[in-house]
Amino acid sequence: MLSLRYCKRGTIYSAFLTTKILLLILLLHTPLYAMTPQENYAKTLIQQAKEKKLAQTRNWQLLLHYKKDLFGRILGQEDGPDFYNAADGKKNPEAELAATLQTFFTSMTGLKEEREHPQCIFPARYKWLKRKLSFDPSQLTEQDCPRLEDWLKRLNPKSITLVFSSFYMNNPASMFGHTLLRIDTKRDGLDQKLLNYGVNYAATLDTNNSFLYVFKGLFGLFHGEFSLFPYYTKVQTYSNMESRDLWEYELDFTQDQMDTFLRHLWELGGNYFDYYYFQENCSYHILSLLEVANPELHLTDQFWFHVIPSDTVKALTPYDDLISDKIYRPSLLSQMSHKRQQFSKHQENIFQQIVRDPQSIEKSSFQKLDIPEKALILDTFLDYAQYQNMKSKKEEAPNIAVNNRPVLLARSKLRYKRDDNTQTEFSTRPELGHGSDRLRSRCV
Repeated sequence: MLSLRYCKRGTIYSAFLTTKILLLILLLHTPLYAMTPQENYAKTLIQQAKEKKLAQTRNWQLLLHYKKDLFGRILGQEDGPDFYNAADGKKNPEAELAATLQTFFTSMTGLKEEREHPQCIFPARYKWLKRKLSFDPSQLTEQDCPRLEDWLKRLNPKSITLVFSSFYMNNPASMFGHTLLRIDTKRDGLDQKLLNYGVNYAATLDTNNSFLYVFKGLFGLFHGEFSLFPYYTKVQTYSNMESRDLWEYELDFTQDQMDTFLRHLWELGGNYFDYYYFQENCSYHILSLLEVANPELHLTDQFWFHVIPSDTVKALTPYDDLISDKIYRPSLLSQMSHKRQQFSKHQENIFQQIVRDPQSIEKSSFQKLDIPEKALILDTFLDYAQYQNMKSKKEEAPNIAVNNRPVLLARSKLRYKRDDNTQTEFSTRPELGHGSDRLRSRCV
């Protein structure tokens, strides 16, 4: 009896133990909650992206500004904390792609009131991933982005133009020139390029100390940011006030490429790169923006240590049919110099008299000239007067305007339009100069 009792108890204990093990196995292999259809779909998309190796593609690496460092490691050049979604997104393209896909499923109720949906914050990434993974609209709701759509509608580009500004010796930071982009908006009627918007990348300065200015620029301690501005303001500064000639290179981008360009520019808003004078400067990141628009362009790969603005133009010229048009926009000073080149010695003397005293237009020496000669001299003087007005202090400007009235009145009475379609190029085309890394000696 004793042995039988012990046998029964052992059998009961053994069955109880077996039940516990089975329950433990079930717990380990059963999720604590059932995944929603959206969570399942997000997981599916992430798996598809891995299978297609999208994180290793050039498009994704350009969108996230990934580059290999000196040790061959991938590292994002963007330094704004809000640019990457994954905790290690700056150095892990695959983790960033998965995190980005995950954010696209965020519900609006889960966002702060003032924050936009991730689909609206990263529209270039969303556009590219949607194209590559063929998002199912029934499982991933596409969000409305009114601010973005209004911005794209207002810009409405017909072309993108690279603008090179010649050097400005009064500013050491601009002694090698400057590059920016112009968004040429579709408009009815006559050409109105000055009404377009410019895209500039520059360091946000926070010091007037010369030593700190150089030190922080060399070691990337300034924030470099993209900005959008009315193009005429830059022409006013460069061409009129600083007498810098402009070279414009219209780029042959498709409508889809221009749309990607704008969507990525939107993504960069509010973010920044560490600004380095020699490498990650205005020239370099203008090129990186163009690469996002057209990944077939390899523009930044050639620059390891330094890049200057003229190199930006040189990087574009090897690509056949990329530049559809080139335009030289002379500064006000260059326009005046071009007219003066047409003077005879007698006309130059009369011009100098008018510069000293605008009332001298009443003298016989001027009055005896024929109408085309008068128009040339008066137009040259008005260029000179406008240039002086730009250079003058505000309190001096009214006096300059009053003194020039006799000349303006005399010019209006001529009722003659000069036919001069030529323009002397007073600055060298940037693509014609030798490379910035070329060394040579010269005997004098």
